[in-house]
Amino acid sequence: AKVKDRLFSTGVTYTYTIPLPPNTPATIDNLPSVASTLNFPKIAKTARHGTLDVFANTHSASVQATIFDSAQKVMAEAPEISEMSYVYPNKHYM
Repeated sequence: AKVKDRLFSTGVTYTYTIPLPPNTPATIDNLPSVASTLNFPKIAKTARHGTLDVFANTHSASVQATIFDSAQKVMAEAPEISEMSYVYPNKHYM
């Protein structure tokens, strides 16, 4: 539809994978050991900040480029992350 005003927006959802330290079975009893090795709050803050920084401050030719740049930044700043994925669904308002 032809309209004079249009607002484009998106929601940003990301997920990431953090491997457990070597020789550390995934058990309830090992959680303190894992938490002392991996700083989960810091990793989460790094993922959020890096994602928002690229999204808000980088001119991008495409959603795919923004996703790539965001993941590159976050994974460089949080090397504990082994995989990262994003979902940016289009939300159009007329």
